[in-house]
Amino acid sequence: MSDSPKHRKTDPKNAPSFRTHRIHAINSEWYFLTREGQNIGPFPNKKAAEEGLAEFLKTVKKDE
Repeated sequence: MSDSPKHRKTDPKNAPSFRTHRIHAINSEWYFLTREGQNIGPFPNKKAAEEGLAEFLKTVKKDE
């Protein structure tokens, strides 16, 4: 079985895949963006923001 996204028969064959970039910098400080649109941070560097996002996602999935 494939891990590729599922498509409906009515979906266009060439529909673009969209990916949200959650890690970003504002004034040299790093943040991650939640689905709700909230910036979480600041973090001192991109790696720390990525680690913060990973921890956030673990917490969210545990609460589901």
